[in-house]
Amino acid sequence: MDMAYQALQGPCGQKLIMLEKELQRLRELVYMDALTGLLNYRAFKEEMQKRLDTGKAFGLLYLDLDRFKQVNDQFGHLAGDRLLREVASVLEIAAGLDAQVYRLGGDEFALIADTGQDIETVHERILLGFEQEDKLKIGDLRIGVSIGSAKFPEDGRTYEELLGLADCCMYADKHRRKADHFV
Repeated sequence: MDMAYQALQGPCGQKLIMLEKELQRLRELVYMDALTGLLNYRAFKEEMQKRLDTGKAFGLLYLDLDRFKQVNDQFGHLAGDRLLREVASVLEIAAGLDAQVYRLGGDEFALIADTGQDIETVHERILLGFEQEDKLKIGDLRIGVSIGSAKFPEDGRTYEELLGLADCCMYADKHRRKADHFV
């Protein structure tokens, strides 16, 4: 029998396994969004900083849900929570292996991809997912999404520059969608 395996069978090994499980549980509390199971804002900021520190190109999508406040107001927060979980599922499917999804808070999400090309592909898959997913509708109200993007290094070299540009582009998309809706 392997010595390392034997060591794990004794009291010290059992304690080590228990501590490792507890450490994993604590990591989840710190980095996971409890409602959606996605990584949270803290994990997003740390990943952005890691990527900026490496200097390697990447893409960022910043998303805000359209009409989400209406869902909470008309159907209640439990319905809103259910929709947020559905949105998380749609985003994870759209991200595939090309991007990592984060819930930043409320109805705001972000995705980080290794390349600008990946982020454009994911962007298209998100729009398609929101158009096709019936679970993003409650009553006669369909949840939409406004999306802004930024690429490192061409669109900015700091966290603030990239997030600021993606946020600005997201609001431009939101205003365009509202204008298109009323035309």
